[in-house]
Amino acid sequence: MHNDDAPNEVRNQPPHLTGRRAPAFQFYPRDWLDFRVARMSWAAQGIYIKILCWMWMDSADQCSLPADDTSLRRALGLSPTTWRKIKAEFFPENG
Repeated sequence: MHNDDAPNEVRNQPPHLTGRRAPAFQFYPRDWLDFRVARMSWAAQGIYIKILCWMWMDSADQCSLPADDTSLRRALGLSPTTWRKIKAEFFPENG
């Protein structure tokens, strides 16, 4: 169904609610291999890419997450202690 042929209730919804979002996002190897990602543990890198996928699929702006650590860590299957350690790798104090 072309967007112009969609019913108003579908046409007026954001793409993440209608299934009309592109099925993939651009991935830049140079950015992934940057020191800020490379310094993360393998576990943190895996969680980081999973979070990027969630942001792409589930947020209206494709670049945000709920500000709810409990929900995030539970969705990732992490204990509070492990989540704190992984999150510290995303936001190191000394940049």
